[in-house]
Amino acid sequence: MMDPLLPIEYVLLLGTVLLAASGYLAWTSAADCPARARWLVLASRLLGLSGVVLIALNPGRWHIEQRAQTTEWAMLLDTSRSMGTADVRGQSRWRETCRLVRQLLADQPQRRFRLFTFDNKLRALESARKLADITSTGETTDILGACDSALQLGQSGGSRLAGIILLSDGRQVEPGSLDEFALKARALQTPVYPVVIGSKTDLPDLEIVADRRQFIAFKGQPLKLTAIVRQRNLDRVTPTVRLLDAEGRVLAERKVELGGRPSASVEFELVPDRLGYSDYTFKVDPWPGETALANNTCRLGVCVLESKLRVLLAEGMPYWDSKFIAQLLQKQKHLQLTTVYRLSASKYFRIEQGDDAPGDAVQGVFPETAADFARYDVILFGKGVEYFLTPEKTQLLAQFVRDRGGGVLFARGKPYNNRLPELESLEPAEWGAPREGAFRWQPTVGGEETGLFGGDLPGRNDPVWEKLPALVRASECARLKAFTQVLAEGVSGTGEQARRFPVVLSQRYGKGLVVAVNADGLWQWDFFPSFEGASKLYRGLWSQLLQWLVTYSEFLPGQDYSLRLSDTVVRADQPVIARVSSRAPDAARLQPLLRVLDGNTVVQETVPSLAVDAAGRWEGILALRKPGTYRVELSVGSKGFKLYETLQIRSPLAESDDASVDAEFMAKLAAQTGGIVITADNVNALFQHAATPPLAARGENAQWKPLWDRGLVLTVILCCFGGEWFIRRRNGLI
Repeated sequence: MMDPLLPIEYVLLLGTVLLAASGYLAWTSAADCPARARWLVLASRLLGLSGVVLIALNPGRWHIEQRAQTTEWAMLLDTSRSMGTADVRGQSRWRETCRLVRQLLADQPQRRFRLFTFDNKLRALESARKLADITSTGETTDILGACDSALQLGQSGGSRLAGIILLSDGRQVEPGSLDEFALKARALQTPVYPVVIGSKTDLPDLEIVADRRQFIAFKGQPLKLTAIVRQRNLDRVTPTVRLLDAEGRVLAERKVELGGRPSASVEFELVPDRLGYSDYTFKVDPWPGETALANNTCRLGVCVLESKLRVLLAEGMPYWDSKFIAQLLQKQKHLQLTTVYRLSASKYFRIEQGDDAPGDAVQGVFPETAADFARYDVILFGKGVEYFLTPEKTQLLAQFVRDRGGGVLFARGKPYNNRLPELESLEPAEWGAPREGAFRWQPTVGGEETGLFGGDLPGRNDPVWEKLPALVRASECARLKAFTQVLAEGVSGTGEQARRFPVVLSQRYGKGLVVAVNADGLWQWDFFPSFEGASKLYRGLWSQLLQWLVTYSEFLPGQDYSLRLSDTVVRADQPVIARVSSRAPDAARLQPLLRVLDGNTVVQETVPSLAVDAAGRWEGILALRKPGTYRVELSVGSKGFKLYETLQIRSPLAESDDASVDAEFMAKLAAQTGGIVITADNVNALFQHAATPPLAARGENAQWKPLWDRGLVLTVILCCFGGEWFIRRRNGLI
């Protein structure tokens, strides 16, 4: 190896030039000498200079001094309150921990151990004799923090930390990142060897949650609020659920017969009578034996809109479906419906809700400019859209969805005959051939998670879907577009022969949303009801689908601003990004303001920053420490305009909430740090797994040992130059 004083290419270049020039000068200056003496002068000069070049190349080797270093083990003992649970042969987990520590110290007298106890922080323990004075009373547990502190102590000590022996039930209560700690432990070659102490213990618990944290409604429109009651390790539970307003007044109450079921839902109907945002609370009284009471209440928000939902229904091939849909929507008080029918090749019929004299029209029946499209929130298409859309109007329709956050609903499956390439980019799927055979509807898990089904509309496991009249007209879906969600499926056949295909699809397109109902003939559910309530389900389907569409897109009806949170349920101090968008022409002149309110008390106020990637977009960071349900309020300008979102800060897991061991967490901790889980019956097995490689000094302590730094090498170089001087002197050149 070489470690040249200069880059090696420079040394070789300069050395070559030096040897060539010096050799030429030595040869020409000795021209008067005999030939033998002349060659000796040249050889002596070149050999001496070659030695100098060799010194410049600095050949040698790195020398790393090996030195012995002692190793030790860190033993961490959990003293949190959950370790007092008596589920180990009739004794507490803490007493079992003490027994294992004494056994391990007795079996391994040749090894060095450092003892620590921990709950929310690490504490050094002088000796095992002090264990008798310690009780497990810690109010929280931070396993990752304790292990990280042990790593830091191992780095600062003179001994190498061979591993961490963790005796705990695995309840990681405090927030922490397992991945970050595991990365550090692997870098320091310090595995964690957990010893899981205890067993699974289910504490009695009664919990109430809402299927959504925020509901969007219209004034005077009935709104269904659904609470889900869950029980664990309880028997014959019949709790009473109450709906409270912001002042704590009981608005309604329902008794839930859980019996042996793990959960049940209860519904409350609310008719909002005032605009804006209102707080409500679901509450269930504590059941005897419960210890975790924080989940017995659940707050939610209801945002009541003032503007009506503006819908344009365009039907190019009128049939029973479009007639039933139009009659249904005209009766909805929160809808403003405009209907356009194609009657013949050159004749259209337009109806504006509230018109006294609707009539025929030839031109202007469908929006022709961006301003025309902006008059609506949703464009609802039946069949024959090719009679309304030109390439220019299709482009305006795409801009209406992408830039203005509008909604498009294809209500009768494939909306055109043959192909319509200009519209295909806006559709959530590529349509295939018409399908044959009867089928029934069934919502999907995604349909329930988005809130369309499982609330006002029956969920996927509700038997009502099997009672509805079967449908026969739909299209195959050759391919789903990227980010398309299937909210409901068509099911034909039964058992293993059942075949499924998408019947309700949604796709976010820019700021808006496109929904397709891949079925024709739904009017039969209302006209030929197969059971009592089928007509109500049909009417609720279209009303809820339209309302879900506009509330799931970026802008609410009649609003030029939107507010969205990156997360709506987070832990304390977890940052939440609040995103504000605008489609107003004067958006650049106005500055949005975000406020977080607990009731009527402002707990945080933030001025969002203008996003650098797009005009009309702002972002702000929210971070709250106190658990609870908060109202995030957006205000713009001085006109009193406001939008709301609901944000829940989860209560941290308390030590007494769950005393069950978390063997899964302990297994992940061991696997990601290079250790293994040790059983209480064979604690010594960890030393068979752990390898203790010899530890050398770090690279920064290595020293370069040059090979030329010897007296013999320097003597040879001096002899070469001295020999040239001697020859020149003998031949009269000096």
